Amino acid sequence: MTFGGFDLCHVGHVSLLKRAKELCDKLIVCVSSDYYLTDIKGSKPLMPLYYRKEMVRLTGYADVIDTQTLVGKKLLLEKYKPDVLIVGDDHVDYKEFESLCHVEYLPRTKGVSTTLLKKVINENRRSNTNQW
Repeated sequence: MTFGGFDLCHVGHVSLLKRAKELCDKLIVCVSSDYYLTDIKGSKPLMPLYYRKEMVRLTGYADVIDTQTLVGKKLLLEKYKPDVLIVGDDHVDYKEFESLCHVEYLPRTKGVSTTLLKKVINENRRSNTNQW
């Protein structure tokens, strides 16, 4: 199982899903709801939940796609009872779930993030130039 916002789906997201799928027989991906990203993460998604879930589906790596709501990760872990929770190594707040399953930390893809993409988009809007 893995969790993510998957806003502005990019190579880092696809790489995480690919590596996660290689570690399991059945990959469950829980995509964060719009409200979760806005209220908990403090960043309103640019893409609505339906499109973010569709991008995850189109990668072909997810066997099950669910929604993470404000209720949080623990209920989804209890619902699916995965053997492994797969997260990026920038997350340290998952130790609390180690009693429910093994937590596997995968290295982030260097040089790309949704936050960086949003920054580039905003800068391009202001300057009307292409940063890529």
